[in-house]
Amino acid sequence: MSLFYRDGMAFGYALPFFLDAIPGWTANAAERRLGMRFVARHSGALAGIALRIGSVTGSPQQRDVKVSLWSVAAGGGPGTQLEERDNGSSAALSSNSRLVVTGWTTNLTAGQDYFIVVRNGNQSPTTNHFVILYGAETTTIAGTTSSPPRGTYASTDSGSTWSSLGTQRGNYQIIYNTGSGDFTYDWLITNTNHQVGLNNNPCGVRFTTPSGVQLRVVGVQFGWIISPSGNSFALRIKQRGSTVATTLTMPRSNDGILFLPLPDVVTLQDNTQTDVEAFITSGTNVTLVYVSVDTTLTPTAFPFQFIQNGNVVAGRFTGVMKLILDPSQPFDVVSGGGQPILPPMPLVQTFM
Repeated sequence: MSLFYRDGMAFGYALPFFLDAIPGWTANAAERRLGMRFVARHSGALAGIALRIGSVTGSPQQRDVKVSLWSVAAGGGPGTQLEERDNGSSAALSSNSRLVVTGWTTNLTAGQDYFIVVRNGNQSPTTNHFVILYGAETTTIAGTTSSPPRGTYASTDSGSTWSSLGTQRGNYQIIYNTGSGDFTYDWLITNTNHQVGLNNNPCGVRFTTPSGVQLRVVGVQFGWIISPSGNSFALRIKQRGSTVATTLTMPRSNDGILFLPLPDVVTLQDNTQTDVEAFITSGTNVTLVYVSVDTTLTPTAFPFQFIQNGNVVAGRFTGVMKLILDPSQPFDVVSGGGQPILPPMPLVQTFM
């Protein structure tokens, strides 16, 4: 078997995930800094930056979470501080919460990389500190470099020197406002290892196919499913509630990203409710691992929903769902004429 696999053109998404838990960084010294790299989607000042707070020790205030924007140094880490802010609140900082810092004035450039840097501004950080849930692994399907960039860094000397914490993407929301309300392209992930059994309980993703084109699908990428020995599962595609395609059966565990081909090319109708579900084909003990997200502010135009037993469940996603399109003819134009415009794949596929 070839070691090479090229998914080609796809319709779907890939969220960052980690097999155990989201790593945390503890702000328990005044000199400590955490840097998370990101790329600006729009030029101008940000409307806000949202972070995920993990555990809290002592009595830090919300305004003790000091957030700054930095340039990128030649070596890839944080370079020079551009602006620092906090949310100004003296309210107690809560564990497992979403913290938003607004009021930014520094104009960023679309397509340019920057760093979010966090420090603890409490006068007694050793006894009053917090944990930032800073990343989720994306070693395969969501890409390894480029945009959005990977890499988190830490400093123990107030930002004079930096060391890499690994290749995780940062866990944050960059918030924009171009005059019609706040929006983001990023999911703020709260947990990466929740599980649900598939016994009489198929789970997957619901969306509406693009208008004007019929998608020609040859397989599905999905992740990830735990299937103990003696059980098997498959993926099926439904349109308007009826099954139109079923993948080959998988008789073993999938501890990561799964690709299953379809026996034949299937054509999905345009502008139609579509479900991609994982279901048990034999046995009873098969489990889907899913990502949990904060739904306070959701990515703009994100068309996908998590479904369980045919019902939409908010705040959950399977880590990956991609329809792999026929490389020889990925779609058929069915209305309107001309070349169709599919949804913006870089934004749909990878959000962090």
